Amino acid sequence: MESSPIVNEIIGWPYISLSPEKTTFVYTNLEDRNGDGHVSFEGYNRGFDGPNLFVYSRKDGSLTRITSDFPIIFNPEWGAGGQTILYGQSTYGLSSISVADGVSRLIASFPEDQITWTDVSPDGRLVALNLDSIQISIVDTQTGEVTQITNEIGGIGVERAWSPDSKWLILSQPITNQIFLVNVETLTVSPLAGLDAFTSFAWKPDSRQLAFVQDTLERSNLMSLDLTDLSIRQVLSVPGNIYSLLWSPDGLQLAMAISDKEEVTLGVLDTENNSLRELWQNEESRRFYIPAWSPDGEWLLFFRGRGLPLSHGPDDEAGLYLIHQSGGEVYMILDTSNTSDPYGFFWLPEIQVP
Repeated sequence: MESSPIVNEIIGWPYISLSPEKTTFVYTNLEDRNGDGHVSFEGYNRGFDGPNLFVYSRKDGSLTRITSDFPIIFNPEWGAGGQTILYGQSTYGLSSISVADGVSRLIASFPEDQITWTDVSPDGRLVALNLDSIQISIVDTQTGEVTQITNEIGGIGVERAWSPDSKWLILSQPITNQIFLVNVETLTVSPLAGLDAFTSFAWKPDSRQLAFVQDTLERSNLMSLDLTDLSIRQVLSVPGNIYSLLWSPDGLQLAMAISDKEEVTLGVLDTENNSLRELWQNEESRRFYIPAWSPDGEWLLFFRGRGLPLSHGPDDEAGLYLIHQSGGEVYMILDTSNTSDPYGFFWLPEIQVP
């Protein structure tokens, strides 16, 4: 399989987000801020270079810079309707910028606090904010109204995920061993007592169920939270460690990685009969994750790397692969050996390009 870049010379670990209609990308790119003629991530760390926002259209192949003042931004995501970009500024607040004319607007400010992360709801109407002052808030992007959800967790190490229907928000903080489920419509915050805080979890596409992992010393347990009555049950228990959970588009299958000693297994759980299929196994995959199902639920995209994270040498083997959900042959689609590991995956529909 062949691959080719659509945009070249992107510098500095860019943030990237795909518009709701899947026709336009927004991403950050480092540019020369002090006019010395050089651009690098080191220059960014020293204040010499800075990011600007760019928009790439799949329809006509156009590339447009929508900022030129090097705003201090992180995690840009699309707002409702796909006409604006929402982004956080750690010492300023939450802002939006129009894709059409580049006009920016401050939505909410936090002059006495700092934003650790922002997370836009799938429908683009709300933004969850993690603040250094140990609180989680939700901002309405249209009105700018800020609602504090909880001041019991916040700051470093808070994991989170919106439900696909934007009605629920799960919050988990391992360092304080706390988990909260937020009903965004009623602003009800429910602590999930009796569970260890988790870092691996995934919402079912219909938003009625949350799959998550609870680990013991020797085993890993796949659990399910039913949103209709908040009941919790154990679905699967295996030796080793379960991680990288990913639901199929129809919600009938759950892909997962299972590591046990030196071996990594790519497994798929059939949720109708609770059976686990082992699609692929490898003993030389210190780096492994599952970023995407194909939209038709027939194929799985996974990444594997031979060496340890951040310490793999020149003999490292790494790449992106495809495998059918029923198993069989594995196809490498991109060799990433001796380069940075890929991230930011989007399965794109075909589009007519003039």
